[in-house]
Amino acid sequence: MPRLGLELSGACLSFLALIGSASADSCTVPADVELRAADVQRIDSFETARTRGLKEAMAGATKAESKILTDVVWAKTLPFNEIPMGAYQCRVIKLGGITPVSIYPYFECVVSEMSTAIEKFTGSQRFLGTLHSNDSGSVFYKGALNYQNEPEPIFFGDDAERNQVGCVFQISATSPRYRMELPLPLYESTFDVIELVPKD
Repeated sequence: MPRLGLELSGACLSFLALIGSASADSCTVPADVELRAADVQRIDSFETARTRGLKEAMAGATKAESKILTDVVWAKTLPFNEIPMGAYQCRVIKLGGITPVSIYPYFECVVSEMSTAIEKFTGSQRFLGTLHSNDSGSVFYKGALNYQNEPEPIFFGDDAERNQVGCVFQISATSPRYRMELPLPLYESTFDVIELVPKD
């Protein structure tokens, strides 16, 4: 029994170390992007929300979920300034909130309009938004939550409760992958991460 306790303590310490390293990536708003005050506050709380979401996830993640978090959420980032246009597999990872962690299957996303637009167009929860290069080696995102059964798309600013803001980071050089991070969604979770993997 003491040995198990030591193993758990070691795992918790490793988890906390990863949380600390994961909070190093900051999200900045480009000068030409206009946001509502509430959305500016979300970005100002980016690192705090990320840390809180990860701690909540840590409290209930299974071994399989922890492996995915390590592979995606704690992957080291690389500076870049645009996501290549094309089709992507995208997977939503919700940290904290209603449940400690929720990891969804891959759905379909597309980056278009000269790498300035992104859309998740399959699954019950979708999003649609714009991408903006910034000076911090990441790409800023602003968009809106959409639902499968809606006849018309919802855009940023149409409904304040649907607004999404965050940043996209590159997490692999040899086979480029990206993660989009959205602080303080108004529904379900504390922090959302969307993994983006180019389709062959």
